[in-house]
Amino acid sequence: MNDNDKKNSFFNTKYLSVSFYALLVIFLGTLIIKALTDWQSVAGIINAFLKVLSPFILGFCIAFILNPLVEWIQKNICNKLLRLKKEKPARIVSMILTYILIIGLLAWLLMVVIPQIYFSLVDLIDLISAQYFVIVKKLDELPEEWHNINLEYISDMIKNYIPQLVTYITGITTNLIPLLYNTSITVIKTLVNILMGIIISIYMLGDKENLMKTARRFVSVIIPSRISRRFFEVSHESVNIFSSYVIGKTVDSIIIGIITFIIMNIFRLNFSLLISVCVGVTNMIPYFGPFIGGAVGAVILLIQSPLSAVIFAVLILVIQQFDGLYLGPKILGQSTGLKPLWVIFAILAGGSMFGVMGMLIGVPTVAVLSYILNIFIEHRMDSRDIQYHEDGKVHSINKKRKETNK
Repeated sequence: MNDNDKKNSFFNTKYLSVSFYALLVIFLGTLIIKALTDWQSVAGIINAFLKVLSPFILGFCIAFILNPLVEWIQKNICNKLLRLKKEKPARIVSMILTYILIIGLLAWLLMVVIPQIYFSLVDLIDLISAQYFVIVKKLDELPEEWHNINLEYISDMIKNYIPQLVTYITGITTNLIPLLYNTSITVIKTLVNILMGIIISIYMLGDKENLMKTARRFVSVIIPSRISRRFFEVSHESVNIFSSYVIGKTVDSIIIGIITFIIMNIFRLNFSLLISVCVGVTNMIPYFGPFIGGAVGAVILLIQSPLSAVIFAVLILVIQQFDGLYLGPKILGQSTGLKPLWVIFAILAGGSMFGVMGMLIGVPTVAVLSYILNIFIEHRMDSRDIQYHEDGKVHSINKKRKETNK
């Protein structure tokens, strides 16, 4: 290629990039103006667009969640145990084992765990009703010396609030069957999207390398090579931070739930499955989750026996100490690198904006944002020759160089 061809190629690439960015700015500007003037139309377009892409979004989420498990099975079972050296057969076998494991787990939850939780709720409602009549009878049998106390007010409170609580819980249980029916209808209506999402996730997991290669090529075309390399590094590390925390916290919570279930059965405490599931789920929320799960379990056992509630409180305190001092650090390590203040901020901010789901994913999201922000700050400090020392002061390297030259 001669100099003229290189020059023409350079200008063509340059003008192509300029044209692409110009069109992108025009498109984004038009979209922002349209959103500000007619948000309802834009929201409708976005919803329709997301509805079309919903199988692909679902497939990507399934593939993202299952990818670490597929890689672990491929490395530890297919490569080491089954001695499968070729990449493609090992990937296929690992994917088959992963989907069999997940489908089996979901089937076990639907056939065993959920019915047991339902029966536990029914037993809890019966227990609350029985305790209500016992308390009312005890108040009526109090001696005359206690009549100076405003027992009528206490009795009225119990007669008003406990039946309301029973009615509320009974309503939940009564409506559970219609709710399951309506949910089943909704699931049937969206079965095509779910099946398509599963199929798409299989293709994504099986063709992961080619998809990532295509994404890298696309990003490399629209972004300068120096920036694209940094973009890939930051994206890879961000995905590792997010997935490591979510997977580690899930494994940690499952182990804590199983330990709670075993110990409650050893001490013959009732509602062991219901309370263990509650403890395991709430354990996904850092700091506040263990207290929420422990408080709910203690209240449930308190209805039956104060002694059982005290025993459970002691047990859950020991279990959470074990989790906080040993199990959690072993599994999670320093996966987020966040200080406790930022963890609390992530939980509160995520919960206020997105509810329970926000509390669950708030910490890894803030960890990723913190990592990206730290990269940006370090880049700006390097570009300005600024160095931050342990004494807490910011020093200019250029200033030191000038003093040294003098």
